[in-house]
Amino acid sequence: GFLDDTALLDLNYMEEGGGGPEVHVAYMPQMDKLVAVTTENKASVDVFEKSYELALDGCRVASALMRECMITHAKRLYA
Repeated sequence: GFLDDTALLDLNYMEEGGGGPEVHVAYMPQMDKLVAVTTENKASVDVFEKSYELALDGCRVASALMRECMITHAKRLYA
């Protein structure tokens, strides 16, 4: 999302109420492919690009963290 000239990731309820555009992305990390992008509000190209890039980076970070946790957990189970 975007609020007060700042791109934000994982907006809370108060931030969502700020009226800025929200960009939702679906990402396949195994293939490094973006599979869907949606937005609720109109946004300038600049605002959309900043929100989109932050959302995509967030997907990559979250995917890497989840994979790391899954591998650590699996190692503990099978050690």
